[in-house]
Amino acid sequence: YQFKNTLSGFKKFVKILDIDSHCVMEATGYYHYQLAYYLLESGIRVSVENPLAVKRFIQMKLSKIKTDKSDAKQICEYAKQVELKLWKGNSKHQTECLQITR
Repeated sequence: YQFKNTLSGFKKFVKILDIDSHCVMEATGYYHYQLAYYLLESGIRVSVENPLAVKRFIQMKLSKIKTDKSDAKQICEYAKQVELKLWKGNSKHQTECLQITR
């Protein structure tokens, strides 16, 4: 599957998930926040992982293929083998403070 990084894309993505789903993604600056918050608000478990940890995991597997599809498969393998922490996000006040200071 491929989904746009928009509200309509998020809605389509959530439709294929069930209540037991656990979404794992890399922290990618601000790029991942909208989806992570949308999933959290939809009742889906979310883990946001350090991209360097994921990169090193992929390198240990000696994978030289670098496509979105292969990355997604490798992140899935990573999620199966490490202890994931659930992502809670920031409160609205924390988010506002971060925006003010940046």
